[in-house]
Amino acid sequence: MPKETCFKPYTPTPTDLIGHIIIHPTRGTGLITGASLDCGIGKWIILWSDPAISEALPDSVIWESRVMTVGEAVQVPF
Repeated sequence: MPKETCFKPYTPTPTDLIGHIIIHPTRGTGLITGASLDCGIGKWIILWSDPAISEALPDSVIWESRVMTVGEAVQVPF
């Protein structure tokens, strides 16, 4: 593979994902409302749609989920 086609892995900062919608395979749909650093471990604060609770969860939940941007989540008819 030519070197020009290699990509750096995407490593988001905690504030990059705030406001994004996620779809988790077992937990359902949620909204990332914040990020925190708890004892050196990054945690994401997610508001789940059903039941409507907010949880602080580790990075593994984000990596298991599909993260949607606003453009993907909202379709505006023209």
